[in-house]
Amino acid sequence: MLRPRLRSFSDYDQAWRFLFKGRIEDLKAKGDQKGHQEAHQKGFTLIELVVVVVIVAILLTAVVISIQPSESSKVRQQIGAVKGWMQSVCDRATFDQHIYVMMPTQTGMTFARQVKQAWSTPPNARELVWLEGLTVDWQINDATPLQQTLPKPGWLCWPSGEMLGGELQFTLGKTQRTLRWNAIGQFEESGRHER
Repeated sequence: MLRPRLRSFSDYDQAWRFLFKGRIEDLKAKGDQKGHQEAHQKGFTLIELVVVVVIVAILLTAVVISIQPSESSKVRQQIGAVKGWMQSVCDRATFDQHIYVMMPTQTGMTFARQVKQAWSTPPNARELVWLEGLTVDWQINDATPLQQTLPKPGWLCWPSGEMLGGELQFTLGKTQRTLRWNAIGQFEESGRHER
């Protein structure tokens, strides 16, 4: 086999081009196509964006569902608010040395105090409001003679710190809880709730 003598770099270059002429052109064409594809692949495709948006929406939905309180926790929260509110009203009765009455309504609870045989709402009286969707039933012992003079039926708090015992029943969806208290302000909860 005869080998041609190559004298300069350009001779080598021409030899390579001759041997791989078709191959070099193919590589150049592929390189141009790759560069062209890279120019169009600088962003995300619409499908990729839609998939990401759907995944984020699913995750946000799961987070929102897990953050929303359950019916039983809403009822427990309302019972805690009622206990605190009733204790603060009875504390006011002790501090002011007046008889107070706590009166349940369809929307919440309000209170009044007896001053000189007349009932009036004290200044800065704060009404307790039931949570939305909550049904509340109550039991009031109306055996005391003072009940006849009240603006509405309710539970009394005396200046001595004692209170008239009673019961509130809270219902929200499948959750039903009962709050009872005695004359010395001891509270007891019972009932059923969903999980």
